[in-house]
Amino acid sequence: LRIKYVDPDRDPVGAEKLAQDYGIKTLNVVVFAQEKRSKYVQVNDLVDLERAANPYGGGGGRVKAFKGEQQFTSAIQNVIEEKQPKVYFLQGHGEGDPEDFEPKKGFSTVAKFIQRDNLLVEKLNIFERQQVPKDCDVLIVCGPSRSLADVEFKAIQDYLAQNGRMMVLVDGLRSETGFDKFLAEYGVKVGNDLVVCEFVQLLAGKKLEPLAPGLKYNLHPITEKLRKERAETLFPMACSI
Repeated sequence: LRIKYVDPDRDPVGAEKLAQDYGIKTLNVVVFAQEKRSKYVQVNDLVDLERAANPYGGGGGRVKAFKGEQQFTSAIQNVIEEKQPKVYFLQGHGEGDPEDFEPKKGFSTVAKFIQRDNLLVEKLNIFERQQVPKDCDVLIVCGPSRSLADVEFKAIQDYLAQNGRMMVLVDGLRSETGFDKFLAEYGVKVGNDLVVCEFVQLLAGKKLEPLAPGLKYNLHPITEKLRKERAETLFPMACSI
C-alpha cells in the first residue's frame, strides 16, 4: 500500500486534482485506487454514532462502534478485482436516462454514485440486441412510460431465469407498460394508484399531498442506517406494492 495525505489548505491544487480525478465533493474521505478503479470511504461510514440526546439537534453523539477495518478491507477488495460489476439501465420506453442531468427525470446523479463504487454503467436497448447481455450484473428499469414488446419481456425472463438481478422503479398513476402483469408472475402486485398523506396546516386546515411517508423500516442492510437514526423519508408520486 502507498499512502498519500492531501490537505486542501496546504495543497489546494493537489486537492482539486484529486477531487476531479475521483469525483469527490466532500472533505474527510479516504480514496482507494488501483489503475483506473477507485472507491472512496467517507468518515460517516467509519463509525456508528449514538443518536444525540439533545432534541433540538447539535452534537454528533457518542461513537458506539468503529467499522473502519471492515470498510477499508471491502474497499481494497473492490478496487483490486479486475472484473468490474456492470449495471445496465433499460432504455427505449421513456425510462430515466443515466446520462440525463435534468433534476426530476434524469438519473445521472444515481449513475455517478454507482460509478463511485467501482461499477460500470451502460444503457441497454433490448429490442436492438434481442437479449440481456451476459455481463449484466444488475438490470435497472427506471419508470418506463411506454409498453415493452413481447420479445423484450422474453429476454428479461431468460435473464432472470439464469440468476439475473433486476431493480424496477415505478410511479403512481402511470400509463400501461405491461410491467404490472410481468411482475405479477413473480409474486409482486403493483397497484396503479397513488399514495397520499394527510397534513394539517395551522391556518389552511387539512391537506392531502401525493407523498408516502416512511417512518418504520424492516431489517435489511439497505435500511439499517435509516432505522437506527429513526430517519423519516418522503416518497413523492408513490404507488402501493
